[in-house]
Amino acid sequence: MIELQPSDRGCCRPVLERLEAQDIRLPFQCRSGYCGACRVKRVSGEVEYLLEPLAFFREDEILPCCCVAKGKLTLKRWR
Repeated sequence: MIELQPSDRGCCRPVLERLEAQDIRLPFQCRSGYCGACRVKRVSGEVEYLLEPLAFFREDEILPCCCVAKGKLTLKRWR
C-alpha cells in the first residue's frame, strides 16, 4: 500500500506529482485525465478532480494525474 498524508504544501498538487516527488513511479501519458494510463486502485480517502476526466475508471479507482487528495489517501501498489 502507498499512503499520502495530508500536506499544506501538497494540497494543490496532483496526486501523480506528489508520488513522483517521493520517487514512486507509475505509467502515465497525458497528465490530463484523457487516456487513463495512470489509473490506480483507491483503498481509502477522497480526491477532488481538477479537470473533468474523460477516461473510464471504476468507482474504487482514481486518475492521479488530474486529482488532488482531500486528506489522507491510501492507494494499492501497482505492478
